[in-house]
Amino acid sequence: MDAKTGYYSSGTLDPDAAWRLNRAGMAEANKDSRWGNPSLWRVFFGVLLATLILTAAFNLLVDPFDLYGTGLVEPFQFNTYRKKLDLFREFAKKEPPRALILGSSRAETFDPRLVEEITGERCFNWGLPSGRVETILASLRIAVEDEKAPIDLVVVAVDPLAFHPSLYLHPQSFLVREYYRYFPYDRRLKTTLDKLLRLLTTEQTRASIEALEKATGLDKTPAAFGYREDGYAVFYEKEAAWDAGTYDLNAELTRRVPDYPEQSFGLSKFTGLSAVRKAQWEQFLDICKNKGIRVYVFMPPVHPRLWEALSSLGAQPIFKETSDYLSQTVNAMGGTYQDFTQVDSFSGDPSQFYDEVHMRPSSAEILLRRLLQDQALERIAEGP
Repeated sequence: MDAKTGYYSSGTLDPDAAWRLNRAGMAEANKDSRWGNPSLWRVFFGVLLATLILTAAFNLLVDPFDLYGTGLVEPFQFNTYRKKLDLFREFAKKEPPRALILGSSRAETFDPRLVEEITGERCFNWGLPSGRVETILASLRIAVEDEKAPIDLVVVAVDPLAFHPSLYLHPQSFLVREYYRYFPYDRRLKTTLDKLLRLLTTEQTRASIEALEKATGLDKTPAAFGYREDGYAVFYEKEAAWDAGTYDLNAELTRRVPDYPEQSFGLSKFTGLSAVRKAQWEQFLDICKNKGIRVYVFMPPVHPRLWEALSSLGAQPIFKETSDYLSQTVNAMGGTYQDFTQVDSFSGDPSQFYDEVHMRPSSAEILLRRLLQDQALERIAEGP
């Protein structure tokens, strides 16, 4: 048999030899193929690794969401937890506030000046993004224990998410020691891992680019959002669109409502009110009672379209459980509680929302006046 061809002298082909020759031929061909060359794989993975490292380094140096404290330019989105603390300290230097508005971002459009008008108490809005019971308690303790502010009235927006059994706090909260020292647990390790992974996201990369464009003057778009000195949130871009008649609430609701029940509310994991968070809430009320702080608590409204979606998925018992618990605990310590989940419960206007859960100031004013009506009557009775 010819070793090169696999044929016998009789002209027949040996099957085993043919198989070996075919394998050898394929291996030879693969030497010249694009993916068969080991060096090309090394180049590919080397480029990929270098790209990931450079992306992470770029996002770390720019720090567009103010998560790492390493930013070389003004962040695309500042650390709200640090910002609110700094604002409070500056606000208190002029004259210490005696009233606070507390809660999540849903509380940020409640005007401290209106609280002062109704109650006569200088007020600061300490609403925080993704605020839970832990941040409500921490904010109060910072104000009355660390900063020694003479707080004697609090207005607190509390929804079921404040007691969610598994939704974490905003990662920014674990970057500010003044807050996390009062938390009942330490998730800084997990938060750090999450932040490291976020360095590789397209969200951060886009925000880094936009932050650089702002810093270099390439992007002269006015700020879309900001805070007054008293912590009140001002949505410049949205209000400008509203004034111009171009704000499309229906489009916002269509885009956001379908995702809210799971992505924001965590409905499938809402197995009941967190025992840890209930204990934090009761500690909050105990501090208020011991210090003689008047407490006004309310469940903030959701847009009727969101309520319809949540109800269809069976979320009503969660709202009832939360409302019953708040009513029991707040009334027991002598505070005032109102369930304003439904817009018509305070004569609100469904058209006066930015989205499915955030109200415009006009609706927030109606709610505040309804909540604090006994304070208004007391001031009238006292006279000028």
